[in-house]
Amino acid sequence: MDVIVTHTNADFDALASLVAASLLYPEASLVMPGSHEHVDEFLNTCPHHIPLVKINKIPLEQVTRLIIVDTRQLGRIGKLKDIIKNNVSNNKKIPIHIFDHHPSRANDITGEIMVIRQTGATTTIL
Repeated sequence: MDVIVTHTNADFDALASLVAASLLYPEASLVMPGSHEHVDEFLNTCPHHIPLVKINKIPLEQVTRLIIVDTRQLGRIGKLKDIIKNNVSNNKKIPIHIFDHHPSRANDITGEIMVIRQTGATTTIL
């Protein structure tokens, strides 16, 4: 199972990045581990067809590829961080693809594919 995840307190760039990444990974489940109140309001009041999956509904043992958008910080992807920790501790080879526009920081997640550009939004990259 492919999973696309963005960061906690997700803003509209995070939401749009999930949708854009789903065009590259059409079989993936879309996960927002938490969102900004304005994004929540939009999702709750505006008709949409964004197939968001609650993070607690993702069986970690079934994830075969993790796609991370709009962040590279381990602490911002909710319980899906356990996949990365398991990759390191068990020497697993679950591919990680990252699309982000934020400046590099210490302890950034690294992936098999990393598309990092200093732009105004991750959506622009995708």
